Amino acid sequence: MSKSYINYFQEVLKTAGHEAAAIHTPAYFMHTWNDFVTSCMGEYKGSIFDFDTGVLLRTTIHEILGEISLSAYPEFDNFCSHISITDQRFRLLVQDGRPGEFWWERALLLKAGQLYKEQAKLYYGFNY
Repeated sequence: MSKSYINYFQEVLKTAGHEAAAIHTPAYFMHTWNDFVTSCMGEYKGSIFDFDTGVLLRTTIHEILGEISLSAYPEFDNFCSHISITDQRFRLLVQDGRPGEFWWERALLLKAGQLYKEQAKLYYGFNY
């Protein structure tokens, strides 16, 4: 990744009001989203609040993907492709079950541990 791409990427984050823009790179978002989705495979052991941290990350990625000016950098194609592949994996692990503007915000896991299931029922009335 070129230094100019990373700098511009971070400037986009800063302009959008992201506090940690100076330390977050495209690789951070690609790897963190991928790691989160991987953690959702099998029976998820975290809470719904842990899950929502991943959902919030994906919303930030959505903002980045909407920044057309980043498409001037060839590296951005790789970023978009990586996110798309990870999204496809995530879609296989979730179903709609709560309010939200975007599909990932409406997502509840198909397979989850007891804590997550209890919280999904308590907060969203979702029964497994």
